[in-house]
Amino acid sequence: MALPDLPSGIYRHYKGHHYVVLGYAHDSNQDGRIVVVYAGLELEGATPGHPRLNVRTVDDFFASVDGKPRFTYVGTTWDKG
Repeated sequence: MALPDLPSGIYRHYKGHHYVVLGYAHDSNQDGRIVVVYAGLELEGATPGHPRLNVRTVDDFFASVDGKPRFTYVGTTWDKG
C-alpha cells in the first residue's frame, strides 16, 4: 500500500482546531493497520490527565467531511492570531 504524502507539521481540522501531526505509525496489535499520530495544540477545555496524542486510520485522516478535507496542512509553524 502506497501511503499519501504526509508532511509533519500543523494541520487545521475542518471544525477549526489545530493539530501537530507527527507522522505515520503501525498498530502493533493489528497487522497492516497504519495510523496517523497527532496532538491537539489548543488547550482550552482540555481534560487534565487525558491523553494528548490521537490516532486515526490513514483513510479516516484523509477523508472528506461535508465536502471538505478533514485535515488541511497549514505549515511548519502556527500563528494563533
